[in-house]
Amino acid sequence: MARGGWMRRAMAIVAGFMVAGCSHGRFDVRVDPGFVEETPRCVAVIPLENFSLTSFAGIAVGELLSQALESTGQFVVLEPTAYQFLTRYLNVGGVVSGDPEALRQLRSELGIDAVVIGSVSEYWYTDDPEVYRDKQPSVALSVRMVDTASTRTLWRVTASRTPSSASSHIRMLTSVAADLTRDIAENLKQKLPEGGWTADPDWRKPVCKFEQRLARQDVPGERPQPAATPVVSAPEKRPAATKAPVELNADAKKLVERLKRGEPFVLRGVGFEYQTTDLKPSSNAALESLAQILQAWPDLVIEVIAHSDNAGDPDELQSLTLKQAEKIRAVLSSDYGIAPSQIVVRGRGGAEPLLPNINRRNRQINRRVEIRLVRAPARGW
Repeated sequence: MARGGWMRRAMAIVAGFMVAGCSHGRFDVRVDPGFVEETPRCVAVIPLENFSLTSFAGIAVGELLSQALESTGQFVVLEPTAYQFLTRYLNVGGVVSGDPEALRQLRSELGIDAVVIGSVSEYWYTDDPEVYRDKQPSVALSVRMVDTASTRTLWRVTASRTPSSASSHIRMLTSVAADLTRDIAENLKQKLPEGGWTADPDWRKPVCKFEQRLARQDVPGERPQPAATPVVSAPEKRPAATKAPVELNADAKKLVERLKRGEPFVLRGVGFEYQTTDLKPSSNAALESLAQILQAWPDLVIEVIAHSDNAGDPDELQSLTLKQAEKIRAVLSSDYGIAPSQIVVRGRGGAEPLLPNINRRNRQINRRVEIRLVRAPARGW
């Protein structure tokens, strides 16, 4: 698109709330009266539509907006990257335009009370080509919160700001956007009556459905993958499968089904204290289920793969995750009598993240333990 055409498109988005020549920009905040009485708690910030010159601005500014809303202490916020992770199999593309069916699906599948949607853009006041080289553009945000049940707009903010000093384009955009998102939260507070953000004195932070799904990495609509060939194939002709001599609990049976597919999977429930080899007490149940499988099929061989986020030196993280995998093997051997030869260990550090390491929730998801089939039982499952 030609620069003039792009500029006219961006200007159309912010028309009506800008004042030409204003060096600091303006805010227009409109709050629905029902917002105070029915303040949503479980909120998702959708990646903003991006009309700027920076390719990742829609997600980056959405993350900043998420932090600003969460800092008020009144919302549990699903950030844009986590939203993309959980909705990748859902047909919810219409959310950005307020489609009622898409909004209802988010409420049903993820327990989202309201979504924040909108756009980020940059603009100049003239078509003069010299401006593009010599002057910083202004940054404009247009965002609104939409109730997923009623599809009513609870609040709407249009805001803009012109940077006061020259800097790199990306730094300018993120710096101005950070100021704008903080000011959006402050302006919303001022629009509400006394104590508006805590209108319910008995309110306590809820446990949102999307938080539970993230913790379990339970993605709505995800379909089982077709079975893959194990790394080490069993003989072509197998005797009839024999029943496992060990009684498996329900979780162990589910793990067996995942092992049969031959693909690595996350061992949910297993975790370490941050950047240590100390297993969390909550890991015991999952390790017991895994031990039952290894006891049931003594010739079964699996690989335990530990992963970290990217917080630290890559070599140190690789070493740490290897020690974490070794710790799991040691616990299975000492506490459940599993032969060490049944468990291959590997540490991958932060080399294979599931999500970009750009916020706390993503980093938590990336710190995980995976299981991979190495050799299937010779006599079948």
